[in-house]
Amino acid sequence: MDTGFVFTVTSTTNGGFPIYGTFSILLYNLLQGWVESEVSVSPASANPSHTLLNDTVTVTNGVTSGNIELISPSAGIITAITFISANTTKSYMLVSRPAAPYKLFAHTIVGSSYQPQPPYFAETVTTNRILGLLG
Repeated sequence: MDTGFVFTVTSTTNGGFPIYGTFSILLYNLLQGWVESEVSVSPASANPSHTLLNDTVTVTNGVTSGNIELISPSAGIITAITFISANTTKSYMLVSRPAAPYKLFAHTIVGSSYQPQPPYFAETVTTNRILGLLG
């Protein structure tokens, strides 16, 4: 995961605090996921069944921007969030054996918002798409 923070001073009070400015928080290349495997043997069958589940967030990129008031060298108050944009792609794959085909689902979520309203400053989901394939 790559993160970043950009701060630009827009005004000060004669070089002291508070210092006013704009900020951007960056989050790129966040990868996370889990794999679950299950093997079960039925007393009536000599062939075990096997299930593999792979659930992975493959890409997450996001930017949040706004206005901030620094009240000391180590404290600030966010006074406005002016922009939020995020893109998350997730894949979900389920493989069952014997005889069952694999199932693959790709889930893409994209959201963005310009000057989102408080109190949650939520972004609007612009794409929420699931693509399913059978093997």
